[in-house]
Amino acid sequence: SQWGKFKTATQMVMICLMAIFCQMSVAQTIQEPGKNGEIYVITGDSFETLPKETGSFKTSAGLTSLIPSAALKVVKSYIKIGGAHAKVRYNPAAGEPIKFIVRVDDVENPEEYINLIKLDEKKKERRILMAKSSLLGGTESATWETVPFECEKYGEYSYLITTQLEAGEYAFMLSELQEEGNINMQFRCIGID
Repeated sequence: SQWGKFKTATQMVMICLMAIFCQMSVAQTIQEPGKNGEIYVITGDSFETLPKETGSFKTSAGLTSLIPSAALKVVKSYIKIGGAHAKVRYNPAAGEPIKFIVRVDDVENPEEYINLIKLDEKKKERRILMAKSSLLGGTESATWETVPFECEKYGEYSYLITTQLEAGEYAFMLSELQEEGNINMQFRCIGID
């Protein structure tokens, strides 16, 4: 009957609305971080703080061929973060979005300020390639792989970041917290298994 179909459809809508409300209330039970630049990864109805890790500039030179010539030398500049893996690991279910709460005081455009970067993995460190140069080829600035995310206001000073991440090493870099000309840079890192 029509009434039975209407009643079933109404019940389905109510169940969906309750599920959305429950999901929103779980996320809102976690207080926003207490300090500017602090980041939480949300794991179910709890969270874990991503610790600060320091990156430093490093330059390496290699030859592009076996001919020993300074003109063929390629110099790479990159930021290195010590250790092959982040201290905080997360293993989301397949297809599950990953959520972070990022505290950033007095920011008008959080999408421009918050950078989530995929890191190159090496045996003893993680890297972000900044530039390559050679005497013959000039200098080429590298563009590191930033990860797209959705961003919405969370509390008074924070933002809820939602994204999909494949297995690998990642770092948050907050633009204004990096001082101009600063050799040591602060990152908040996470590893996805």
